[in-house]
Parts: sequence; C-alpha cells; structure tokens
Amino acid sequence: MPSAEKPEIQLPLMPIRDVVIFPHMMTPFVVGRKSSVRALQAAIEGNRQLFLATQRDASIDQPRPEDIYSVGTIVNIVQSLALPDGNIKVLVEGVERAELVSLAEHQGFFRATVRPSDLAVVPGPNVDVLAHHVAHLCKQYAWPRNLNIEPMMAALPTDEPAKLADTIAANVQLPLEQKQALLEIFDPLERLARLASLLEQEARETETAAIEPLTIPASPARVYQALLDGAQFGAFTDLTAEIHPQAGGRFQLLGGQIEGRFVELVPPRRIVQAWRSASWPAGIYSIVRLDLIPDAEGTRLLLEPIGFPEGPWRHLETGWQSDYWEMLGRYLLAAAAGQR
Repeated sequence: MPSAEKPEIQLPLMPIRDVVIFPHMMTPFVVGRKSSVRALQAAIEGNRQLFLATQRDASIDQPRPEDIYSVGTIVNIVQSLALPDGNIKVLVEGVERAELVSLAEHQGFFRATVRPSDLAVVPGPNVDVLAHHVAHLCKQYAWPRNLNIEPMMAALPTDEPAKLADTIAANVQLPLEQKQALLEIFDPLERLARLASLLEQEARETETAAIEPLTIPASPARVYQALLDGAQFGAFTDLTAEIHPQAGGRFQLLGGQIEGRFVELVPPRRIVQAWRSASWPAGIYSIVRLDLIPDAEGTRLLLEPIGFPEGPWRHLETGWQSDYWEMLGRYLLAAAAGQR
C-alpha cells in the first residue's frame, strides 16, 4: 500500500459531540462553547482549517484531552455565520483523517499537532470487486429503510475506494462507536472490508432468508462446474445463460431474468455472488453465498442470501428450489447415466 509521508501540522482543535466527521463529508452545525468559538475564530483568521475530533462522552461540557478520540478529521471551513444569540453556524467539508500527536491549551482553546494520512490504493480486480460489493450492500441497506441515497450513490466513483468507504460510512446509520472505529482505519481497503462486514451484519439482523440444506447427487467439483458453465446452466434450466466465472465477472441467467456479478469464487467449495432479479429496482442486489460440502450422497448445498428483500424472498425461495436445484439434480443424474 503506497504512502506519501506528510509532515505534522498544527491546527485549532474543536471537540464535537454525537457525530463523527469523515473526509469528503459536508456538515453544518452550530458552535456555542466559548472554547470552540475561539478555536473557530483562530481557524478563520488562519488558513480556515480545523481539526474536528469526537468526544467520548457527549455530556462533558469542558472535555480534557483524554475525553477526546485521538483520530479525527481535518476540515475546511466553507461558511460561517454569527447568530443573534452569540453562537456561530458553520459549514465544514472534511478533507482528510489525521491522528492526534499532541495537544496543548492556547488562548482558551486547544491547539493540536496532528499527523495526516495519505495511503493510496493500487488499482486491481480485487479492489474493483470489493468496491462494487460495498456499493451493492449500501443500496440493500437503504432500500428497506426508505433512505434516499440514490443521488449520492450515482455520484460515487467505485474506482476511488477511499472516498467510497468514507462517503458510505458517513451516510449509513451506525452507532457512533462503530463510525469512529471506521474513521480510525487508515488503510482504504481495510476500511472497505470492515464496512462490508458491518453492512452484511445489518442485513443479517433485518432479514431471515435461508433455505434448508439439501443434497445434489454429484461431487462438489461437478456441481461447481455445472453452476459456472453457461452451456450447462442453460441445459439444465432450459433457458439461456451467459456466465463469466471469475471474480468481478458478470452473469445473466434464466433468459435474463437473473443477473449480477461474482464476488468470490473458491473452486470447488464456494460461490459468492451479487445477485438480483431483473424486476427489482435498479442497483438493488442480494449477496448470495453458496457452500458446496462433500458428503456420502454427493454434495450438500448451504445457501445464505444476505440482504434479500423480505417480500420477494418468500416467492423466490420456492423458485430457487424448483428452477435451480431440482433441475440441476436431474441433469447431473442423467449426465452420470450417459443420457447427456
């Protein structure tokens, strides 16, 4: 992971309550504490930058250094407006995360020495797959909660994993401690992976979709091959299939009724897909994990759909059994008997 060394810098520090500010995040809030007003004024008189760090306990009016998280965000002050009650309304834009090196009181406010981070990501297929996976999970998370994130997602480039992770982290409804933990991960790929784990957990807690384990009378290698070969998939479903069996590869199944991309392939043990019905709203995917476990009768299939829309699952659960597994089992039995 390439990184460019950045020098330590000194900035006025403003402790903030009940919110974690991420890079690329535009946030308005009202400043009222005298120490915070002084820090804001010092920043305005300087280069219009502040270091914002979240308080561990929002009820503390005069936080000490140990009451403030040591990782925060450098922000630019975009606008400030003095209010009649003496408070100041301010709009800030997150620039980059930074780690607190030292803290000292200065003229009634904290002045912080911070170390910015500049980790870069080397582009590659694994980065692309993870970025698309997190974007899909975010859309799944938003759909049942009626969150309007489509404009945000449309503007997010999946080829900028650091910006993607921070923007999604800022907009999903996670506990403050979890958001702070994401802010403290400086490696963009590690941050994306952690965000994916959190969103998957949210999906598991809100959805109960599952199918009973079942057995296909063929080896895991044979089942894996049939599921990832377009000609064989089309043969046992009697509908066209286009399959590109590689991480990030796309597929269209059942004559275009089902589409998606592969997230992970571990031959012949596991297939993980971002899977959707073509009838769903654009951008909505379920993450489907299929484990192939050898047993005495052939292959035991364990299917776990994550983030499935509650209503469609009740219908698709039956269709999955009849359109995939029963037909696959008959196809493999016939093939083994030399009928195909």
